[in-house]
Amino acid sequence: MGPHLHVTLPDGASRDLVLDRDAGSAGFTLGRLPDNSFCLSEGSASKRHAAVRFQDGRWVVCDLGSSNGTYVNGDAVTVHPLRHGDEIRIGETVLCFVDPAAATLIQTEAGGDGTQTIVAHLAHDVGFLPVDVIRDQGQLRRDYEKLRIAAEFSRAVGLERDIDVLLERILDFAFGTLPADCGAILLVDEATGEMSPRVVVNRSARASTDTETTAGDWHVSRSVLERVRTRSESVLIWDAEGEDDWQNVRSLQMEGVQSAMAVPLTIQDTVTGVLFLDNRSAKGAFGERDLQILSGIAVQASLALERTSLARKFEAEAKRRAHLHRFLSPALVRQVEKGELSLEPGGTSREVTVLFSDIRGFTALSERMGPQGTVAMLNEYFGAMVDMVFEHGGVLDKFIGDAILAMWGAPVAQPDDAARALACAGAMQRRLAGLNEQRVARGDDAIGAGIGLNTGEAVVGNIGSPRRLEYTVIGDAVNVASRLCGQAEAGAVLVAKATVDRAQSDLALEPLDPIRVKGKTEPIELYGLAP
Repeated sequence: MGPHLHVTLPDGASRDLVLDRDAGSAGFTLGRLPDNSFCLSEGSASKRHAAVRFQDGRWVVCDLGSSNGTYVNGDAVTVHPLRHGDEIRIGETVLCFVDPAAATLIQTEAGGDGTQTIVAHLAHDVGFLPVDVIRDQGQLRRDYEKLRIAAEFSRAVGLERDIDVLLERILDFAFGTLPADCGAILLVDEATGEMSPRVVVNRSARASTDTETTAGDWHVSRSVLERVRTRSESVLIWDAEGEDDWQNVRSLQMEGVQSAMAVPLTIQDTVTGVLFLDNRSAKGAFGERDLQILSGIAVQASLALERTSLARKFEAEAKRRAHLHRFLSPALVRQVEKGELSLEPGGTSREVTVLFSDIRGFTALSERMGPQGTVAMLNEYFGAMVDMVFEHGGVLDKFIGDAILAMWGAPVAQPDDAARALACAGAMQRRLAGLNEQRVARGDDAIGAGIGLNTGEAVVGNIGSPRRLEYTVIGDAVNVASRLCGQAEAGAVLVAKATVDRAQSDLALEPLDPIRVKGKTEPIELYGLAP
């Protein structure tokens, strides 16, 4: 029987309704009127309730404007493509769509010299049929085989995260289940779109002292791969010998292949790879059942690859988010996560206000405290200071030993960036004074820090090597801020005139004598920020 509807009526009776592709545009109609293809006697059905039609190469169910709706697998639909095993519900009547051709359709193609190649078209995984639809023991055996393969595969592969180890385990599982001599998994490169072998295993080489086959010296017919990839077909080759007038077979003969199978690895309806097995000692080594088993393995392998890919993406995103929280305030992190703010590789020139803070007498402090005490002191100090930076909308660039580099004006510029930086410097010194009271009270050394502020043009962005990019700021404005910080005594804040001019702040600023700094020919006009 071809495609049909297995109907279960409200009284429990059932029957099969054969579908005809040539039924015309009306299709196979369902409703209360007797002139429908199948008359529904229950009151919840409309006169012309729904139709099943063959259109655009597949079967679909169409609701015909019914009063109570047409449902497929529990969801109300208007037009819905049908897959093998889908359950259509109209009121209390259940119609299960059955398409035997969707399971396995075997097509024989003649080779150049009369030998034959078997091609199995697997449109999609048929899943598990409702129990009242199953008519033969063979279907039960096939369903059991799917469950067995899934269970065995899970035990063999587990939750492996390393992609290469995962692929090797998939091939090892295939070898343990099927009579293969050589196998390979080819994956599509997301960047280039090209398919290439990621892992190759030669079982005969493993059993001898020969060198194992590597991905670099292993070849497979591009015709076979393209058929699998472009048509999402599973290919079963019974006999590859003698067809030397066909490129496909010539490629297989180069490897000494007698018979072979290739199945697609599919993620979200896209072929992302191919699982290939061959036998080099016997013609007809693989049959239809072997192809079904390998297809089952491919389904499980695709799920494992998708799971591994998602896990790696989640880990990468978690690391990226943790990295963002290191140098951006929570408000800016939220903008990045929403896509409102981009941190693309590369640098741009922009005006920024740069803050440098450095602990005074750090070498002597660290010698008295020892390594563990020094680390504990820095963690406490950095935690308090960074809180102040973020509270004032700044960006933490980096820690340089015991120094802190922060900036305002990037990646988002605000009109009051300089004023925020100036206020932050004062808040940092006040917060440090409070922290020192706690430290002295518990018998720890007080910490003294000097701060320098400067405003000017600098290059900001993700800067570094392909292996490591870091969001940072570089340029003369940064160097001047560092030099001012170096001149500031413990508890002092030295501010360049450029920052004062931009800030227009009402904070108490005291003019100081200009100073000369390394790398600048003119003295820097300077102000001190009162505590």
